[in-house]
Amino acid sequence: MVAKFGQVLQKRLRHYIVFRRKIEKELSCAIRLLTIVPNKSDIELQVLSLVDFMLEINQVITDCFRHGYLSSGLHHLRLAQEVAHKLWAMHMRPALAKKQRVEPSKVRDILKEADYPDWKGVYKYLSSISHQNREFVINQYPFFRQGSNATEDHVIALECWLMVLNVFNIKALYVIFKRLKPHMGGDYQHLVAAYVRLEQVANADWEATDKKGRLLLQER
Repeated sequence: MVAKFGQVLQKRLRHYIVFRRKIEKELSCAIRLLTIVPNKSDIELQVLSLVDFMLEINQVITDCFRHGYLSSGLHHLRLAQEVAHKLWAMHMRPALAKKQRVEPSKVRDILKEADYPDWKGVYKYLSSISHQNREFVINQYPFFRQGSNATEDHVIALECWLMVLNVFNIKALYVIFKRLKPHMGGDYQHLVAAYVRLEQVANADWEATDKKGRLLLQER
């Protein structure tokens, strides 16, 4: 057995927490910039709300993982996936911003048409937790129960999930930066440079972590 979950995050997986905070700093700055844009379009209003929602989800997931509420953290990771992919879908189809509801299946169809990964396998896995599927409840929940110590398997799983959360945040950052582009003029290049730096780290984390958690993340 290894340390409790909070200690694991602080000592062994700190990189992913610190990196997410760097992304969040850019997301918060982008929200402030987009907020002051006059006469915002429907898509800009939706992007503002969804990115703000993503920041809230980040905090919930981190708190859940820190205290050992892993199943609740994974439920919210599914929500983070839905938000990130909805942002992408609306970026590609701005008319969706006028709709009261956009089904996840519609989002996946749009991503597939654009030849973007729809992460169907990961969504299916996370949905089995959100829906309390029999296989998850019977076979896996004792492994995740609150109050248990973290095992090495937990550490590998947490690393994968934190890495995936950061990827979802990078997706959100991409969209809000694109919505800022028409309003930024020459200053937009500063946003591009910031995004490129963060994306390079996210890509490196993906390559390193995928080797450890291939079975968990093999279907994107």
